[in-house]
Amino acid sequence: AIVAVLYLGGVATVLAYAIWGDLLRRYPAATVTPFALLVPFVAAYASSLVFGERFGGLRLIGMALVLLGLAVIVQPWPRVGDARSGTLHA
Repeated sequence: AIVAVLYLGGVATVLAYAIWGDLLRRYPAATVTPFALLVPFVAAYASSLVFGERFGGLRLIGMALVLLGLAVIVQPWPRVGDARSGTLHA
């Protein structure tokens, strides 16, 4: 049990922060930060794989809404007045 605590507290945490820091160095924070919303989703999915946990409809709908919200946030939408969107400034 001590080895598991040391692994989770040391190795996994340091690795996760190193990856997070590298992503923040490469990409703007506004691009990287929304992916923190995936932490509960990944944990729930991992519990279903490892422990065989079953989810009810409400939890599945909630997980789908989180994924949909993340997709909306990271989608590059054209700005109003942007030359690429074909609109002109008023």
